[in-house]
Amino acid sequence: MEELNDRHEYFNLYSSQCGECIFFDWSTCRTCNAFPKGIPVAILEGKQKHDKPIQGQEGNTIFTPES
Repeated sequence: MEELNDRHEYFNLYSSQCGECIFFDWSTCRTCNAFPKGIPVAILEGKQKHDKPIQGQEGNTIFTPES
C-alpha cells in the first residue's frame, strides 16, 4: 500500500519561497534537498520562511533563489 502525501495541495506559488529556490523539486512540488520526505506545510503555504536551517530538515540547505 502506498502512503498518501498531499502536501503539494498546500503549495502556494505566490507566497511560498519554494518556487524560486534552486533546490525545489518541480517534479513533486513538495520536496527539496532539505526536505526529501516532504516540505513542511507552513513553508509550502508561505507562512514560514526558510532563510536559516530549521529542526527536522536534512543538512544545512536553505532557500537559495535562482539567478
